[in-house]
Amino acid sequence: MLELSFLAELLADTTPEGEPSDTVFRLVLLVLPHLTQPATANLAQLYFEIWYLKLAGLYPSHRHCHLCQAALGEDSVVFVEAGRPFFVCGRCPRGSRSVSADVVALLDSICRSHLADVFRLDFPTSDVAELRSVTEFLLQQTFERSFRSLKLIYRQT
Repeated sequence: MLELSFLAELLADTTPEGEPSDTVFRLVLLVLPHLTQPATANLAQLYFEIWYLKLAGLYPSHRHCHLCQAALGEDSVVFVEAGRPFFVCGRCPRGSRSVSADVVALLDSICRSHLADVFRLDFPTSDVAELRSVTEFLLQQTFERSFRSLKLIYRQT
């Protein structure tokens, strides 16, 4: 149920006051029933976080290197942490955190699929956890804040 607290905190602290957003509202309605179910909460929260950033135009491209614009594929992809939230290819200067091809495949599936279809795919929980970590880092970097609910969620796991 901490996922619901995080959802409320994120929306309260990052959505413009008095500015309606039908797409964000529909996204919340889509994930809300799944956040109350232990079996689906983790993936539903990840789906929400990615799409929330994408709808705001804030999720970096995972298809092209931010530095050289080369297509990102099977080679090692790196997530740059040092205040630079984007993906780069293995040929460009690396940051401190590598992201596996399986995690990039999960990200791609979430970006291309409806939540119901994502639930049908079989991704290891470790890949979901790794992508959540990357996405939550992006949320905190993008909105320049640390979310209290995230700290509680991490303490619980």
